[in-house]
Amino acid sequence: MKQIFIAGLISLSLATSAQAGLVLHDSGYEHFLRSNFQAFPIAVDSSGLIHVVTSTSTSADLRRVNLNNSVTTLNSSVGAIIGINADLEFGFGGDLFANAQGAIRRFSMPGGAGSNFVTGSMSHTGGLAYDPISGLLWVTYGVGNDTFIESYNSSGTMIDFFSYVGVGSPNGLTADSSGDLLLINYDENAGIRRIDTGTGTAQLLTDFSSSTLSPVNGIVTDNAGDIFFTGDLNGGTGVYRVDSTGSNLNLIASNPISGFNIAIGPSGDGSGTQSIYLTSPHVHEINELRPVAVPEPSSIVLLGVGGIALVAAGWRRKRQ
Repeated sequence: MKQIFIAGLISLSLATSAQAGLVLHDSGYEHFLRSNFQAFPIAVDSSGLIHVVTSTSTSADLRRVNLNNSVTTLNSSVGAIIGINADLEFGFGGDLFANAQGAIRRFSMPGGAGSNFVTGSMSHTGGLAYDPISGLLWVTYGVGNDTFIESYNSSGTMIDFFSYVGVGSPNGLTADSSGDLLLINYDENAGIRRIDTGTGTAQLLTDFSSSTLSPVNGIVTDNAGDIFFTGDLNGGTGVYRVDSTGSNLNLIASNPISGFNIAIGPSGDGSGTQSIYLTSPHVHEINELRPVAVPEPSSIVLLGVGGIALVAAGWRRKRQ
């Protein structure tokens, strides 16, 4: 009885935490609270395993949340200041990378041992993106009101360098299915831009220069090309979606207490769909937004046939 009571308290605690934090606004998703400890940057591997860093201290943990929601500590001292708005990104055969203060930190997987991949002027508040098409790791950081993007090969050698004057506070970077980059910034000339990685040309998709956007904690894109980002937009802290052209802005989820860090990856149920994963550090939540399963047309037909058969059977019995 005592064990049942304790289990009930744990379940109640998780449910209460979910209600107090994330609020879901899009009926196309289901909300799953995957764990409830403090976490900042987040990444999801190809198996749907969640990876997070637990604080901004050099002695923070690198942890993995498994499919059964158990938690494994991979590294109990990440060895660098990995900020609240930093990115985690898998690349180069499955190693994990983080933009830290003055460096890109590399964690060799599956063990999680850490080392510096690149050192330089990059910031722990920019963004990282691995592009499997080019096989390059991209990083963005800001200096003053300008944004810089660099790419590196697996040896840590710089390949590309792009600069964008008057585009301030970059805070999210991701690669799309064509090998281009999506950049989001929240200060000078705020917006979402598609970066041609061959030329460095920036195309403005979504203009937030006349809106209040601050701060942004990340950007991702799904297999359909839709773009998701997190931030405080006109006073509403949440997760937002636009289509591949940067149009049709929608609020997916919000949290009045805490901002979000965001990742995208395989759903935790093994269905093969893509889920949105979020950390809410100030309320100690790790959330999964899983697309609601849509019944196959054949299932709908079978249900309809079954319903008609039941009605017909009832009508026959009534006549008898």
